[in-house]
Amino acid sequence: MPMFLHLSLAHLALNLLGLFLFGPLLERAYGCGRFALVFLGGGIAGSLASMLFSRQLGAGASGGILGVCAALVLIRCRRPAMLPADAQAVCGSQLVAGIGVTLAFGWLIPGIDSWAHLGGLAGGAAVGALLKPPTPASNLTLRVDHSLLAALGVVCFSGIATLNYYPRWQRVLALEAEGNRLLAARQLEAAKLQFEHAKQIEPADYRLHLKLSSVYSARAQARQAREEYDLAVRLQSDTRTGSVRSPTHTAKLLGAVSTRSRR
Repeated sequence: MPMFLHLSLAHLALNLLGLFLFGPLLERAYGCGRFALVFLGGGIAGSLASMLFSRQLGAGASGGILGVCAALVLIRCRRPAMLPADAQAVCGSQLVAGIGVTLAFGWLIPGIDSWAHLGGLAGGAAVGALLKPPTPASNLTLRVDHSLLAALGVVCFSGIATLNYYPRWQRVLALEAEGNRLLAARQLEAAKLQFEHAKQIEPADYRLHLKLSSVYSARAQARQAREEYDLAVRLQSDTRTGSVRSPTHTAKLLGAVSTRSRR
């Protein structure tokens, strides 16, 4: 799963630092099994949110770590006695502020998957809210209480939803790849059909609108090219991740279309 993959050593080191700072606090409060459920629940929910709402490939454990942070905030609000005195201040307003700064950076800096962060927070909070703190009896036996089953259900639901969505995304990628091949071969009508089919499956994927803009540009259809490009820019602005081509490219693209039209 993508929560166990990282894009660079620096990316891995940053997430390891977050896990080192906050993971032991939750593990001491909830035990290793419940900690694992919160971490996995946040990570898988983050992956699901990323697949549903972001059009960029993503990886990393930040969703799981933010899930751990959300569970710590819940413990601080509901059961502060479970945390050491020095950790209570850290897991209160300071941690909430840190989460807010993390989300703000995600929306302001391209390339950060904010949807994975939001999904991780939601997943970790949901699992943490359903879990009851372990008792000495439950630590000594293998008894599974209802809160553990409910939390495990959230993790399983997120995992199943992600797996069900994956073939749909693969289909879009396959159609896009075939459309790119046809576009390179100048088979414009066939390429347009591939991109249109992919757009029907994923209408919010701005890349497909960019591809259609390129097809219409090659066919000297200036109005359609402009409409698809403007829609791509709006969709990409909504996701707040990745990048699209610059306004300079827009001018060049539309200028080329106008030139072909005059010819």
